[in-house]
Parts: sequence; C-alpha cells; structure tokens
Amino acid sequence: MFVDGKPDIQTPRPAWYIMQMKKGTSVSSLVSDGDYDRVDATTGFSKKFPPTYFLHGTADAFVDHKLAVKAHRELKNLGVETELLLGEGLAHTFDLQFTHQDPLFIKYVLPGLDFLQKHV
Repeated sequence: MFVDGKPDIQTPRPAWYIMQMKKGTSVSSLVSDGDYDRVDATTGFSKKFPPTYFLHGTADAFVDHKLAVKAHRELKNLGVETELLLGEGLAHTFDLQFTHQDPLFIKYVLPGLDFLQKHV
C-alpha cells in the first residue's frame, strides 16, 4: 500500500482504498450492509484470547489509533496479557520503514518483537 512511505496509487487495490478514504467511505464501502459489529474485532475477545501487543502510530490516517487503545483496554479488562505502544506523530506502517539500527526501530519495534518472543 506504500512505497517509500508514500501511498502506492499505481497498484489498483491501494489506489481504490485511498480513493475510498478520500471520499470518506473506506469502511462503508467494505461493510455495505452497515453491520459494523460484524467486523468489530473486539467482539471476539474473551479471557482465552492470546497475549496481544499493539503498536500504533497516532498520526495513522488509515486506522485511528483510538481503536488500538480500545482493544488494549478491553483485553486488559478481561485479564489478557496485553501491551500498547503508541508512536507519537507516526503514520500507518511506520514500523516498516526503519533499519535495525534506527532509533525509532529500537524504541517501537524491538519491544514488540521481545513481547512476541516471550509468548511464542
């Protein structure tokens, strides 16, 4: 969906989705029946949900970081081991743009990899 940190408008799928976002119809075009509860990931949460790590940029134009905050809070309330790290001012897929030595990789990506390693 991104090339060098910019939207890929040369590929049909990302170009279509970016157009839906521009029109404000990104969710309604995918959930045409309006039953948003059907696609709400939090409806599948239970005490047996696996440990979950959330890494989300606060400047994400595609998915509001408040959804990660909500999901984290709901899992925590169920007693599921979960962690949340918000990348202040960082956009969608920001974690894919760093090298291993990049300070932002160390600050944001490594903790998630440590969490994963601990639980796999």
